[in-house]
Amino acid sequence: MKQGEWAAKRALIVACMISGALTTVTLKAMFETTVVLTDGSVATFSCSFFAGLLNFLAISMLVLLQTLVEYVSSCMSWRSQAVGVLQAFSNYDIVCYMFGPCNLGLSAFHVVVTLCTQTALMFVPATVYAALRQGNIPIIVAIRVYMLKKSCAQHQLIGVGILTLGLVLMAVASHTGFDHSGGAMHYGFGIFLLFVASALLAGRYVSEEVLMQCERIPPMVVVGAQGFLGSIVSAILLVFAHHFEYEDFWNTVGMLRASPQVQVLVVEFVVLTIVYNLTMAYTTQMFDSTCKAMVRGTKPIFVWSLQLLCFYVLDSTSRTQHYGEPWAPPRSWCVLFAAIIVSIGLCLYFHSGAKPSRKQMDEEELERGTLIKR
Repeated sequence: MKQGEWAAKRALIVACMISGALTTVTLKAMFETTVVLTDGSVATFSCSFFAGLLNFLAISMLVLLQTLVEYVSSCMSWRSQAVGVLQAFSNYDIVCYMFGPCNLGLSAFHVVVTLCTQTALMFVPATVYAALRQGNIPIIVAIRVYMLKKSCAQHQLIGVGILTLGLVLMAVASHTGFDHSGGAMHYGFGIFLLFVASALLAGRYVSEEVLMQCERIPPMVVVGAQGFLGSIVSAILLVFAHHFEYEDFWNTVGMLRASPQVQVLVVEFVVLTIVYNLTMAYTTQMFDSTCKAMVRGTKPIFVWSLQLLCFYVLDSTSRTQHYGEPWAPPRSWCVLFAAIIVSIGLCLYFHSGAKPSRKQMDEEELERGTLIKR
């Protein structure tokens, strides 16, 4: 593999890690922001249904990006060379896929996973949320063996096991000493939602790999189409939530208008969601679903680090808002130890081992559809 290609892949992985952690921390900060309304009352912007709609609207923007890519590539003289890399669809193909059975199934999974995780985030710390949600890597490995007949190398399996162990330890360490303000029952309900989301997320990851690598559907179409149908479902759910007085939409709009801080957080969340889903989609295409899950497995490390940074930097300069999590020994030492284990597992997974031959590399590139005739 050429040095430039490895550099691009490393940059992609780093972008996934950073944007994913920032998305989670921004969402958590948005849910914890207090707003002073025009009548003088104080409310917390914990609007999970509204946030779900924002999430899917941001993801659906990837379809527009794909359309823009097709338009730009069609105007370039090198379109014949770019098509093999961009894997562009026509607008008709995009519409057919968006309303086809594959996307309907994936979108249903995506909606359920998003609702479960965003609801759970209201009851559990961000570090626990990130650690448990990523603990589905062994499930992904098993599904890939069953569906695609593809297994990991020995060093990759060891890396998967070590990283999963680190995630479990991180979740346990984050749980210890946490003040369950919502009560133990609510905390347990949040954990249950995260387990359900993890299982569904594993199936979705492998299905996306099949569509991107076997069916040759562009990554932005695979992910963005889920956002389009997810936006419709989220809007309907928001109407029902408003009707049953679970989440008042007009109160949400009032808080959004009254707080410039919430407005900034909403914009940041939308932009970060677009970047995160874009980078993760191309990680699945350039690597595979297991690699994507392994990269996401590092998310708790960055979330925890950003939580510390928010507490000791942002909280010290703000007298009204309190974000982040403090360093609290011995729990924080346990989290740090778990983070080291996660890092070791990731390094083992990406350990190259013996250098592959040119024939093996060409066969891999040919399978992915990226081999360019020399």
